[in-house]
Amino acid sequence: MEYETFIEIYFKEQFGLTLRKIPEHPSGKSPDFECIEDGLCIFVAELKTITDHLPSEATRWTMTQHSDVEMSAVRDDNSPNRVANLIEKAHMQLRTRTEPKLVILLNDAGLDILDLKEAIDGYLDYRNQSTKILRNTKSAYIAKRLQPTLAELDAIIWMEKRSSRYHYLFNSERGMQIGFSYFSNEGSQ
Repeated sequence: MEYETFIEIYFKEQFGLTLRKIPEHPSGKSPDFECIEDGLCIFVAELKTITDHLPSEATRWTMTQHSDVEMSAVRDDNSPNRVANLIEKAHMQLRTRTEPKLVILLNDAGLDILDLKEAIDGYLDYRNQSTKILRNTKSAYIAKRLQPTLAELDAIIWMEKRSSRYHYLFNSERGMQIGFSYFSNEGSQ
């Protein structure tokens, strides 16, 4: 099933919301959807899908050939940066609209909500066996870069395609009102 169709069906079944596909603008700078209720647009949304990348040098993996049949691949975790890049691309397509702006991140890969948290906050805390907190601040530069973009967005919806779970994060008063009105059932966290 195409990702846009999946989102349209999910929003209708889970939230009772009808998303209407917006025709592609010649410049390519238009949102994917608008949500209309009682003849009014309650928000516009841009869908960005996170998919797995096969290991290759083109996707910034270090490939090592050990034998004719054995190869290894390693890379630094760039998941928070991938998430931030998608948010920035979505923002470019939403920025000209005056309606509340939602970014839908559909995860169909090995990432998780913590990658979004790290991209936004710039750090991720880990606990070790002695319950000490270890703070990884490697993504601080990503969060700093993302701040101006987030200031212009009302909410981000992180959806797990494989489990249909979602997380709604609001970033404005409008985003909070939409969240409480439409996305506050038991599927969110």
